[in-house]
Amino acid sequence: MANTPHLIRNAADVLNIIGDNISIDPNKFPLKRIVKHYHVKPEIQCSLSMCHRWHNEGYIVELEDGRLTNVGHICGKQFGEKFAIEEQKYQEQILRPQLVQEIGASKAKLREVKQPIDELVQRAQLVSKRKSAFTSLFKGVIQVLRRRAVNGDSEVFESMVRSNQELEDLIAANPFQNREALRIKNISKGYIRGLRLFSENVFETVTSNLSTPLEDLINLVDHQSLSLKKLLEWDYWLKSLDEKISDATTLVKEGEEFFTPENFMLISLLPGTPEVKERLFKLKLPLLDSATPTNKFDSPQILQSGKMPNRKERRRKKFGINN
Repeated sequence: MANTPHLIRNAADVLNIIGDNISIDPNKFPLKRIVKHYHVKPEIQCSLSMCHRWHNEGYIVELEDGRLTNVGHICGKQFGEKFAIEEQKYQEQILRPQLVQEIGASKAKLREVKQPIDELVQRAQLVSKRKSAFTSLFKGVIQVLRRRAVNGDSEVFESMVRSNQELEDLIAANPFQNREALRIKNISKGYIRGLRLFSENVFETVTSNLSTPLEDLINLVDHQSLSLKKLLEWDYWLKSLDEKISDATTLVKEGEEFFTPENFMLISLLPGTPEVKERLFKLKLPLLDSATPTNKFDSPQILQSGKMPNRKERRRKKFGINN
């Protein structure tokens, strides 16, 4: 802000500014002025002694005795009418002009990141298309993957029968163990990558968090007429843009990592019919990438071979040509 050099990026910055002034009685220590608005994650506690509620949005305020503390944007009303007067003065004279200036100046940065975001959207779209194709091929497997995604369970084990010698050695080491319980051993075969794909809509997340608001802000003609609430929303989006791009990039990358031969091999080890296991083992990306809305993947030949028939083969099938 114009009247203070304080930079606030997170809750730790707020605490660094206010120091030990974390329990203030507003009836004993009156408000002098509002110093700076903030919106932080994670939440921070209000420093008013009768409040201490957690909030994301609030103010750094100066007390009459010169100390600085923090209050939530709602619970600051405990300072009485003085807070409402100072809040309105601060919003009109400092906060709104700065937000208008910063949002206007952001247009240059937005144009710089537009191409990388557009490319990220294209990658997310391809991941979404592959997911839809995979889902149409392996409906039974999808339920298992969703369950694993929710539980964070990515490790795959293969059950094997121990040899008689192995059993004898284990029993000898601990005679009180149950022989039948030891007969089967589970061997870790690896971890399924990209399971997050089945707990989150990649394309929707990238577009709603990045590309849609990006286009809206670039095409915004008169941001000076926006309400203070809307200006604050855009300001928060801009301040978190780098984080949003990083999160979206990670999400898309994890989705891409799901579609690998190594992953398909691991998934084929999960409980299922021999037919499904074989199809998973043979699955190749070209099959998923060739999917279209009219492509139902219902041909036994396609499911068994793991590849789409070429144009000539499709034509022969359409007209019932056998030779």
